[in-house]
Amino acid sequence: NTDDKAWDFQAALHTYFATSDIDKCEVRGAFKGSDFLNKMEDPPKKSKESRESIRFESETDSVYEGVSGEVAFVDEVKPEQSVTIRNLLGWEDTVLWSPYGNEGMGYKSFACVESVKAANPQTLAPGESWKSIVAFVPGEPK
Repeated sequence: NTDDKAWDFQAALHTYFATSDIDKCEVRGAFKGSDFLNKMEDPPKKSKESRESIRFESETDSVYEGVSGEVAFVDEVKPEQSVTIRNLLGWEDTVLWSPYGNEGMGYKSFACVESVKAANPQTLAPGESWKSIVAFVPGEPK
């Protein structure tokens, strides 16, 4: 922060992953029991996740609070297109996004799994900085 006063921010690393077929993919991580904000509801609604892994079955825009660490995007048809996202520093939450059903956007061929710092904005005092580290490991999760 090069300003003379503190300020808050949120951050998101927008990562889009190619799929062979979105209906044959899932996202694995510490989702079960986590709070999430379903931004497809009007107004957006907080809920508790009951699933161990997430499949895109409808249009999706959800912020999973506290789901970080290791998150895997798994392509069951082409496992070599799978990727493990290792959130090592700074990223505290995960966003899942898909325009499921939108043929014009080619929804079957991609999904977004984002490393984010969103649920609790970061405050930076003057002179402070924020650092994040993420690693992407290609291939089927071990």
